[in-house]
Amino acid sequence: MTPELAQRLVGRRIARVWYHDAPTLVAVHLELDDGRRVRIGTSRELATRHGFGVCLGEQQTLDPAAREVTGTPPWQPSAVAAARIHWRAIEDALRSSLRTGLAIGIDHLMRHDFPQALELAWPGTTVFVAAARLTSPTTAEGFAGSLLVIAGAAELARLQLR
Repeated sequence: MTPELAQRLVGRRIARVWYHDAPTLVAVHLELDDGRRVRIGTSRELATRHGFGVCLGEQQTLDPAAREVTGTPPWQPSAVAAARIHWRAIEDALRSSLRTGLAIGIDHLMRHDFPQALELAWPGTTVFVAAARLTSPTTAEGFAGSLLVIAGAAELARLQLR
């Protein structure tokens, strides 16, 4: 995912929203005011080694299992005022036993170039769509192959997304 893809949402009105559950949330589909449909999902590019990231792309068709959630919190039809990708280091996803076994000097693990979440904001609302799963009522684990929709920065902080 690139910042340019996220920025294409700015100024566009979200007209309709669908969730695709199978059994966890695997995609959020947004229909924009210009008729385009955007899919927020998970990317498996680094899954075999480190985990999943969030991805964004256009998609015209909906899976028949998708359910509409337009008008339910936090999804209110409104124009997107800001869109931002939250990047994390791959090192955050590694178990401590794997960190020990890695050779010294592998700097790619510490770079913040893994797309953990997409933040969308409009007046009065901020939504984070993260590649994560709940591990307890107060904790979420990142780099997961499912999505969490998190309403607001306070809820994001409460979940201690790791």
